[in-house]
Amino acid sequence: MQNGKPLNPGSRAGTSPPWQTDAPWRILMVDDDFHLSRLNAEMLRWHGYEVSTVNDGEAGWEKLQTNRYHLLITQNDLPGLSGIGLVKKLRSACMPLPVIVVTEALPNWKSPEYSWLLKATKLFKPYGFDELLCLVKRVLHDTASARAAIAPRPRWQGQPLLKRL
Repeated sequence: MQNGKPLNPGSRAGTSPPWQTDAPWRILMVDDDFHLSRLNAEMLRWHGYEVSTVNDGEAGWEKLQTNRYHLLITQNDLPGLSGIGLVKKLRSACMPLPVIVVTEALPNWKSPEYSWLLKATKLFKPYGFDELLCLVKRVLHDTASARAAIAPRPRWQGQPLLKRL
């Protein structure tokens, strides 16, 4: 914590990584296990992330349409709209949000039917909070690095300097 504000994840006191602004990373967590979701959300908040939680896929889809997030963490086995169904809706809407899917069993996602899901990162239960935190940091870092690599150069950088009058 510095100046009453939590440090950005992955940053050292007084410095921020070049891919990160002062705003915290925003994460949507979709999990029907209230206690586990609350515990994980609080731990992520303690590490400087802004976390919203919902307990089913439909509520998650509503949140994704009305708010901006940097990462979706979804349990696969949800009542109603499953985690896989949520990711499918996300990809159908062309939302380039990185996803961590939490699952208990090794999924059969290699078939052509699930080609849109191959980029999702999998986290297998049971998992520890350190494992979740490392995965969140890695996915957000990889996403930020990829966006920085393809970002267009600001217009002012390609223009000649104006001479003083």
